[in-house]
Amino acid sequence: ARKRGELAPERISAGFAAAILWQAQQQAAQAKKKVLVSYSSDGCGWCKRFAAWTQRPAAKPLLEREFALVVIP
Repeated sequence: ARKRGELAPERISAGFAAAILWQAQQQAAQAKKKVLVSYSSDGCGWCKRFAAWTQRPAAKPLLEREFALVVIP
């Protein structure tokens, strides 16, 4: 939906982000994982470094085992 322009970052409300997070917390609780939140619209240098770190071969399996990653647009 975001690629189609329906979810432009400036149009995402706090309520919508909270709904995404709430749903992720429910799913994570069932899988006995913790929630890790990432913001895709931020684009800051720290966020880009963090996103790259989560894809590293040494980090990715650990994160997938322990966390449910939630990306809020």
